[in-house]
This record gives sequence, structure tokens and C-alpha cells, in this order.
Amino acid sequence: MVILSLIIFPFLASLSSSDKQTLIIGGKNVTDIGQFPHALFILFTCPGETGTWVCGGSILTQNIFLTAAHCINMQCNMKIEAVAGSENVEKEKSIIRIIDKYHRHKYFDEHGSSLRNDIALLAVKVPLPLGRNVKRVVLDRDFPKNTIMVAVAGWGRFTETNTELSKNLKYVWQFLKPERYCLSRLGEPLWSGQMCASNDVKNYPTIHDSGCALVTKSGHQLGLVSYRIPTVPEVVVYTNVSHFLPWIRKHARKLFCEVSKLPVDKNEDDYYGEDPNEEPDKNALMHELDRPDE
Repeated sequence: MVILSLIIFPFLASLSSSDKQTLIIGGKNVTDIGQFPHALFILFTCPGETGTWVCGGSILTQNIFLTAAHCINMQCNMKIEAVAGSENVEKEKSIIRIIDKYHRHKYFDEHGSSLRNDIALLAVKVPLPLGRNVKRVVLDRDFPKNTIMVAVAGWGRFTETNTELSKNLKYVWQFLKPERYCLSRLGEPLWSGQMCASNDVKNYPTIHDSGCALVTKSGHQLGLVSYRIPTVPEVVVYTNVSHFLPWIRKHARKLFCEVSKLPVDKNEDDYYGEDPNEEPDKNALMHELDRPDE
């Protein structure tokens, strides 16, 4: 069975011995980032000839972001940039942050085929300014039982054959599926902390949509894009965020403490697209993680 991760490393033939993949195919353009104000375009760059790749992510707090573990290459000294605040990454109102620290799940199945524990946190010293176009996702302690239809948005490829990335955020609706459906379609059981959702063969996440948030209409994040199997492209496997809530809380607080101790270095890139004199409320940085149901 071939498994496709939703990113392509220019320097790697595949993510693991079994090749897993993901992206937004057949999606609709997001005309206003206010529809998905949590969404992040994340650019990863390794020095030298190893290349650049893109993933998605979500805003947990002004300083802490969530993405997929398989987006992070532990073999190089990466530069990671997160873009927020705009549905089009080329607009001047986009807000850029340089990632100062990151933490990938210790037990991420990097060398196997399951992509278990496919979750990671990113942290920045300079907080994002919250407002209409930049908002936190809400994390639930328990998975909502009656939620069926959810949405995922990303900047990944918009066709299977075109390698060009979308400059504009796109979204598709997904329908959460029971475990027995996932097993019957994928041919193998999912691990604890994984779930699947589907739409049809014309609408699904794809390459470079890894890490994008699976959210309810009210902005509650249920999952993040992990992988899909190319023979069943419309069935996407997501990391179940609720399952990892204790892990997120623990390591988000740790990362926040680490970046808080870093020296202030106001790189001009960190303030692109915003007024650097408008300081956010630093006393509320961890509010959403402390009260995930609000």
C-alpha cells in the first residue's frame, strides 16, 4: 500500500518506505480570511540544496502554532516562516513571523508507514496581533459527538498534475467517518489519535496541505491533515487534536516559556504588514489553551 504525505520534500524520494500524500483539490477560493482566521501558510527552508516546502497550520495562541510532525525535517537547520492574516499570501496585509522554536512529538512514526503521533508545535517570540483576520482556534477536551460536516482550508496544489501552489487559500467540506468506514476504505485500521474524513473524488486535501486544520463552523479544531492513500484519494487521515490535548497543553506552555526568555530581535520581516507599535495583550497569550471550551 502506498501512502502519500501531504508535502513533498525536494531532497527526499518519499517520507518513509510507504509513500503517503495530501492537498486541496477542487476546493473553493476563500474570498475573506475572516472565514478561516486561524489559518497559517508555513514555509520551511533548509540551507544549501535541500530545498523549500510548504505546509499549513493553525493559531493556538499569539505565540504558539499547530502543524503536522512530518512537515519538520530534523536533519537540517530549518528556517520556518508563518504567514497569517490574509487569504492571499502575496497581499501586503499578510503578517509574517519567523519561528523561533518548535517541538515535534517524541514518538512520531517517522520511519514507519502509520504516521502515528503526526503533530508538532511552533513558537514565536514576537506575538501575532489578534483581530478580525487573525484568531485562535478553539480546542475541545472531548470530541463533539454530533458533528459530521467540517471544513479544511489550505494553500496546497489545486490539481494533481499541476505542481504550482495556490497563492489563494482554498477550502473543501469534509464529512467525518466512523472507524469501520475508514477500515473498509483504507484496508487497515487507524491508530489511536487518528481519524478519517471524506467528501468525493473531486474535493479533498492534497500536496502541501499537511498540517491544515479540520474545523467546525464555529472554529473548533478537530483534526489536522496527516496523509491519504493515492488509490482512495477522497479519504483523508487526520490527526485527532482532542486526543493530543494534554500533550499540546504541556508542550505549548514549555515552548512559550522558552521563547519568552529569548532576546528581543525585531527583524523587519516579523513586522511586515502590521503596525509594530500596536502591542497585543501579552497577559492573554495562553487564554485559549487554559479555557479551550470558550
